Amino acid sequence: MNMVDNRKRNVSDLLKRAGSARKADEYMEEVPEKPMARSSLEEQIDANLRRAYQSTLDDPIPDRFLTLIAELRSKLAQTSGETGEKAPGE
Repeated sequence: MNMVDNRKRNVSDLLKRAGSARKADEYMEEVPEKPMARSSLEEQIDANLRRAYQSTLDDPIPDRFLTLIAELRSKLAQTSGETGEKAPGE
């Protein structure tokens, strides 16, 4: 269902509730199908989300995660050495 059909359905629902016998088409002009422009509110939301996530990306990786990654790589290397396969990233 497109945007015009949705608007007509909403207007029809309102007219029924108001007890009018007129149709939605009598109240609405035909609106050509075109993509909706982004509102300034949507643009502000996008900018704020980008700002919030960018600061997260810029944060350094905590030492406990770096230690855990090093331990995992070491265990992978040991396991790979036992089977003769290369560990990922080698």
